[in-house]
Amino acid sequence: MNETSEQAVESSVPAESVIVLTVNLYLTGVILLIVCAFGIVSNILVVAILTRKSMRSSTNAFLLALAIFDTIVLLCTLLLLCLETLDEIWRYKVVPHLVLYIYPVATIAQTVTIWITVSFTVERYIAVCHPLKASRMCTISKARKIIGLVVILSFLYNFSRWFEYRVDAITDHSSPNNTTRYTVVPTKFGENRLYEWIYYCGLYLPFMCIIPLIILAILNTLLVLAVRKSTRDRLTMGNTNHAQSKENNITMMLVSVVIVFIICQFPALIYNVALGVARPYVVQSEGWQILSIVRNFTVSCNSAVNFMLYCALGQRFRQVFLMTFCGSWYRKHGRARGTISASTNGLSRKSRLSDRNVISCSRYGTTYTTVPSDGDTAL
Repeated sequence: MNETSEQAVESSVPAESVIVLTVNLYLTGVILLIVCAFGIVSNILVVAILTRKSMRSSTNAFLLALAIFDTIVLLCTLLLLCLETLDEIWRYKVVPHLVLYIYPVATIAQTVTIWITVSFTVERYIAVCHPLKASRMCTISKARKIIGLVVILSFLYNFSRWFEYRVDAITDHSSPNNTTRYTVVPTKFGENRLYEWIYYCGLYLPFMCIIPLIILAILNTLLVLAVRKSTRDRLTMGNTNHAQSKENNITMMLVSVVIVFIICQFPALIYNVALGVARPYVVQSEGWQILSIVRNFTVSCNSAVNFMLYCALGQRFRQVFLMTFCGSWYRKHGRARGTISASTNGLSRKSRLSDRNVISCSRYGTTYTTVPSDGDTAL
């Protein structure tokens, strides 16, 4: 929804309001710095878990790509927003040069994260609501092809960003050492009104804001209704299909990821719509400047919080994480609790074998993410 580095471009014009400066200092320079550091570390942990052989699945392929590009977004935010807020030398000597190269990378990564989120939502919708089609549509190879296509299209869509700005040197002759500062200014191409209207109003708003949000809202509503119906049917029939219960858990975890995504992207949606309609007023308005700071913060938070959602709601992810980083403790305590739980529920070896057969036979139906033959395991 939001170009993380756009604030750096806009910040080349100093804000006059003390309120704006104060909000930017504490929200971007302090809190966002902590969020970025946490998000980068947590996304690296997500990559370490999802690249394990036991975690291979089409859904996890999307989540792995999401973690990688979320990390790129956070790194760009750290370099272009957080550090320039805290240090004037970085702001006037380094950031203007970085903007020319990192700004397009940030917009590409942001575009990829949006459409990967849409992609795994569509995949989950197919698996839950059209299970018979999942055998040929919800596979790891197709997921990787979709990710590659999203990356290529995102690159092509944002290619023009490399030509929107240039760096100007400004020498302050009133200073003792004739200090030179650098600032980012639009190129003739970037200032072209036709390009601005086509790109930002004709393409950006629908394809980066409106269409993704509509798709996500509709599909997630259908997913929630499907899970509720499945849960209600199982309770009514007294069915204890653990495979189906696991699938519902995965679906609700992904729905939670999308809900957080929509909430975090909503300030950016409002700002970008206003920017497309009345750019001169929005750029100069104190209230809109504060909203711009907030939208950068919420979008960065969105790139940083998925690890916590996976740990809180992803049973398999949590298990593999504990086995990987807390191995001895988990083997001592976690497995003991698992044995007690299985005994309490009266699960015999026969029933477990029965569940395994259900998973194997229906993995391309409602439980497509469990593939015993190649170790494919969902979160």
